[in-house]
Amino acid sequence: MPVEPLAEPEFFPPVVRCTQCGALDCQSCSFTAPPPAVGTLAWEVPVGSTFSRLWSTALTCSTEPALAFGQLRSGSVLSAFSFALLAEILAIASIGVTLLPFAWLLFPELMWGALQDAWVWALCLGALLTASALMLLLHAMWGACIEWGALRAGEVPDLRLGLRFALYGCGWDLLTSPFGVVCQLATRGLSGGLGPVVAATRRAPRAALTAYLRDCRKLSLAGERSATQISLTMLIIMLLGIALAVIAGALLMVGYWGLW
Repeated sequence: MPVEPLAEPEFFPPVVRCTQCGALDCQSCSFTAPPPAVGTLAWEVPVGSTFSRLWSTALTCSTEPALAFGQLRSGSVLSAFSFALLAEILAIASIGVTLLPFAWLLFPELMWGALQDAWVWALCLGALLTASALMLLLHAMWGACIEWGALRAGEVPDLRLGLRFALYGCGWDLLTSPFGVVCQLATRGLSGGLGPVVAATRRAPRAALTAYLRDCRKLSLAGERSATQISLTMLIIMLLGIALAVIAGALLMVGYWGLW
């Protein structure tokens, strides 16, 4: 009696359940990168467009400062710098675009001639980059002063982490700029759009500094007090210096264009 050969067993792949959505037949989440570590901001996760990561990070830093800065991880300063640079360029450019109609109403002939001059465009671009660089310098000096204050109180400074904290604070500038306000109103409406802007203006900087010093750096009470005092004092001095420089530059430009 002939014996039929046994059929080869069929291969059944192991059951894999998606760690993000829990489905057995997920076609997208199963092959994505694992979730980021705690304290990683969206800007540092290479998922999504550049603008979506920029906006998500700015929103988190402004509305959830304890989450963004209380668990901030030590990482690349260059990544924080690129975020800060893009945020400041968008914020400052939107301020210029907002002021342009008012300047046109006050000096229509001058503005019409200026917009047709290539040197004026180059001057505006230079002013934009210079103002952005000044804001980056302001934030970076603030972060360095925070760590200097911690050092004066006998704590171990972490300049890299201090710079990352201060540079990601540029998200407040983006959210409170005309560009940020327009984006908020366009996506969330009048009722839900102004809340994050107000939070970024009134609560975010102080809450972020407190979360950074207490939860992230875990400084003593003396270290926290010293870092806060020195950083705020230096911040006020630098703001006054920038304000005087801006006023002097504006007066020079007005005199150059012969408006008085």
